[in-house]
Amino acid sequence: MIRCVSLFHHREGLVPLKVSMADNYRFGVDIVFNRNRQSLIFTLTLLAAGASYAGTELLQPIGPSVFILDPSYPLSSTYNGAAGYVTGAPGWVVPQWNIPQSLIAASGSSSGWSIANQYARVQYYPQIDGGQNVYELAQAQDNVSRPCGTERDLFLQATYGGIPGTSIGYTKSDPLSQLGSLHVGVGLSVPWDQNNFRCPLNYGQFVHSLILKSTTGQQIFYQINLGRSQDPGQLTNVQWCPDYEIGSNAGTQDYCLDDDVRNFGGIWVAPYTNVLNSIDVLPRILQILKAGHSKPNGIALDQDPSHWTTDQVYVGDIVQGDYVSTTRWYGLSLKNFPGGTFCSGTNNVQWVCFQGQPDGDRWVDVGGGCYHRNSNLPCL
Repeated sequence: MIRCVSLFHHREGLVPLKVSMADNYRFGVDIVFNRNRQSLIFTLTLLAAGASYAGTELLQPIGPSVFILDPSYPLSSTYNGAAGYVTGAPGWVVPQWNIPQSLIAASGSSSGWSIANQYARVQYYPQIDGGQNVYELAQAQDNVSRPCGTERDLFLQATYGGIPGTSIGYTKSDPLSQLGSLHVGVGLSVPWDQNNFRCPLNYGQFVHSLILKSTTGQQIFYQINLGRSQDPGQLTNVQWCPDYEIGSNAGTQDYCLDDDVRNFGGIWVAPYTNVLNSIDVLPRILQILKAGHSKPNGIALDQDPSHWTTDQVYVGDIVQGDYVSTTRWYGLSLKNFPGGTFCSGTNNVQWVCFQGQPDGDRWVDVGGGCYHRNSNLPCL
């Protein structure tokens, strides 16, 4: 026996109907009337009744140890080993790209530890700045004879397999077409900022990055700028990275773009501030895929969201020129909420059912175990 538990009508002809069958199963049914073709489109989701669905955390918690990669990685398989209070294989690594001198792994205490050289530092705090298991990343350009124009990166990255001595730090998301929410949590404090203005470019940039992969072999390095030493102003359009458009990676199936946390409703992190951002990245990513993109050489981005999943996550500092940076990272989270989206009026609406209220704001309990959220973005 099937009974209707909730029915919603939308002026534009979209009627999500939520029903359940006795106490054995629950169905999520979306019924869309296509006015042009005079037809109905049904989407059915079956979930076991009584099960608890609260979204899936895709990141392993970061603890008091990380695995240090050599600056030459991945061009060479050089690993410096686990650093800190090591009780098992770490699920997070520290890439240090273009750092002139490699950080060397060393053991440390659960009450705090640090490894450093004249160019970089990684320090662990059990608790500081309102966060727990906090990692401080620092870079310096002390030698004025060093050339300008080289980007230096110091990151925390959830491990992805293939590195001896590490465990898997992340789980791939469901295909983007099957999600109602993809929620990012990231805490960032910037306790020190020093710009010596010696080079044409001198700045620190603080990023949260997702690597998205498609079944067609493409990948996107989706870099969300959380803050910078000097705020360039909010850029509402994404910026495609020149190296992947016309540079050395132009001929590949890889894409790279920069976005601004404020475009997701997040808060910009200026030097000497501390912000725990909580943002839903799914609606904007879907909009970018829908809009499409081609490199100048004609290589076109795969626009089908059913082909795409999130594959990796990293956070940290990008430094150019004679700049000294210190950042602290905590509260790292990426949650996958199965569901979907639909068009209501002119806006795209997210939906999630039978998983509890998703993280983030503006979710509305519409009954029957379901929540809707107006993305404030145009229909897909």
